[in-house]
Amino acid sequence: MFLNEPKYGGSIPQLGTDLEEIGNHNEFIFGRSGADRGATPGYFLLNTKSGSIKTGLAEKDWLAELTAVRIPTPPKLVDPGSKSPRRQ
Repeated sequence: MFLNEPKYGGSIPQLGTDLEEIGNHNEFIFGRSGADRGATPGYFLLNTKSGSIKTGLAEKDWLAELTAVRIPTPPKLVDPGSKSPRRQ
């Protein structure tokens, strides 16, 4: 899976390249990004089935979004450079 595929609506530019932490659960990829390449810093939630993405979320709003899609909170996040994200 590549985030720049058309079905993801160009998620790479929306997230920028400054991913600080990342995790996954079922069809969701989530985490925290910085402000590289003009992206809005904050937390994000990407639905890989629908391609919808929410970026620039405050931590409280992000946790509420995760709860709404039944992702255990607080989620386990890892450095994006690690070999594999932790499954929830």
